Amino acid sequence: MAVMIPDDVEQFSTDGERQFYGFLKTAAKPDSKYTAWYLPDINGREPDFILYCKDTGLTIFEVKDWSLFQIQEANPNHFILIMDGHPEQLENPLKQAKTYSHFLMDKIHEDRRLISNDPLHSGNSKIPIAEGVVFPNEFQHLRQLLFPMIRIEMPDRDPGGQRLHEKQRIKLLDHHQEVIARKFDSGHRIISGPSGSGKTLILVHQAAMLKQYNPNVKRILFVCYNITLVNFIKRCLAEKKVPLGENGVEVLHFFELCEKILGEPVTCENEETAYYDMVIEETLRKATDFTEKYDAVLVDEGQDFSDDMYRIVVSLLNPATNHLSIALDDNQNIYRKKQTWKDLGIQDRGHVHRLSWMYRNSSPLADFARRFINEKNAESSPPAEPIQDYQTMPGPEPEIRQFPTLDELNQGRKNR
Repeated sequence: MAVMIPDDVEQFSTDGERQFYGFLKTAAKPDSKYTAWYLPDINGREPDFILYCKDTGLTIFEVKDWSLFQIQEANPNHFILIMDGHPEQLENPLKQAKTYSHFLMDKIHEDRRLISNDPLHSGNSKIPIAEGVVFPNEFQHLRQLLFPMIRIEMPDRDPGGQRLHEKQRIKLLDHHQEVIARKFDSGHRIISGPSGSGKTLILVHQAAMLKQYNPNVKRILFVCYNITLVNFIKRCLAEKKVPLGENGVEVLHFFELCEKILGEPVTCENEETAYYDMVIEETLRKATDFTEKYDAVLVDEGQDFSDDMYRIVVSLLNPATNHLSIALDDNQNIYRKKQTWKDLGIQDRGHVHRLSWMYRNSSPLADFARRFINEKNAESSPPAEPIQDYQTMPGPEPEIRQFPTLDELNQGRKNR
């Protein structure tokens, strides 16, 4: 990776800067030639990034989290954007970058050691200096054009059938989520993350990609614990034109799966624990002889599955294709498995993916977190949106995140 200064950034000014930092860190190769500075100080001014390579010189980058639909007017000096529903005039970011370039050139002239003595270039800097502007949100738009499978179109619950805004209608998996979702080969994987980190949507996209790109996968089982989640998953898959049912993706909650294996009705709610223990025990006994196998099995809400529930699910997996993905929240683990994954027939070694970004939370927690960081800012901030349920929860789009990350909380502690 490129040399990043600083190399341990805890908090970024914007999500776009976070994305571009990660891009430079991994894409600027060969590693030994590139050095990148985040928010360097030039005469008291801080450009977003400066990238140096001895072959190309210095490049100053300004990063703007603007979307195309926000831009109303642009000229060499200013952009007019719609911000919070109102037009706002902002400096052209390329002009801003050129201003930083002039500051940097002044410092080089003051130092004199990097000024050329060559008669043809006397008085000029020995190091070329260029400027650029990065629009990470438009990169996101390009991603969904080039690879539309990563686009998220949430089921519409508006009675009038009208989407409120393009930002709510079209969303994308973030880079980490996309990498996980596109693993449609064989193998066992654990996807761990807190509530609201997009685990269900990753599995939805993975199911769609398996059907489209893996010819060996014909039948997919998508099993979860929550009854109401089943319909949400079906609608998400239908939005992506994924076939449902036995010849496509079969979406079942766990005790619905037990009912299928047992061949008799199972009461899914309001029974004693002993009843469900008996159902699981009997299903496990019959599952080994169950003739129907699935080429891929996707498990959501894995924290709610007991060891025997996992044994049932694994027994239904076709060993020839052997694709198993389990999404869970370790913080909500009900059963705290006594057995290791290996004891349950799950080969997770080297295949655990952890999600850290959260995109959904309740209004009370969001308000508390804002006050915890900076009470004054919290009082002036607009009220948080109401808690989102499975049917209306927003897709993973960092710009609509309505509550702080742990890094922001820690930064708030330092500032108090």
